[in-house]
Amino acid sequence: MSFPDASPRHPPGLAALRWVCDGIIRGENTMLDKYKFAFANLNVNRSSAWWDAKTCYAAPHKPLMLFSVMDLMAQKILKDNLVQLNKYLTETFHRYWRNTTSVKKKTNVTLPFYHLRSDNFWHLIATPGNERALRIPIHSIGNMREFVLGASLDQDLFELMSHPQPRHELRMVLLETYFNPKIHEQIICLMKK
Repeated sequence: MSFPDASPRHPPGLAALRWVCDGIIRGENTMLDKYKFAFANLNVNRSSAWWDAKTCYAAPHKPLMLFSVMDLMAQKILKDNLVQLNKYLTETFHRYWRNTTSVKKKTNVTLPFYHLRSDNFWHLIATPGNERALRIPIHSIGNMREFVLGASLDQDLFELMSHPQPRHELRMVLLETYFNPKIHEQIICLMKK
């Protein structure tokens, strides 16, 4: 899936905005369009000092976390709308990380798990009695396990990601927006159908 008019000078996020706005005017937008737009406009760190051309000079954490969640859904490991920071999610995230970023860069799986909440479709669920702990950033796996039961997606997004075709379309938005075409095939080979 490619957004019209996307180019290096006009990033996919802007093309996606025009595309969605045109759809709104024509009355053609769907729930899937809403989330394609959201995925094309994730709140990510964009810095050529930290990130290279492989990831379009943007932090890949959030797209890789979303790929990982969709993989677990495709494998029927994640069946309910409760994403937990367990070994399956962690291993899947690290598999993507190793294959898409420079070997020298290390990551912390808690970063995207926590910070996806800023994109308004990912909702952290506190462990009982720890709701106030979600007001401050959580960066360690120990604190994440102590204070966070998991995350839920918007129910509409969860339903879309539960089906192969919309899941594929959402993956392609992430792939085309946040990763250099030179590594698309490499990432596609990692995806669980």
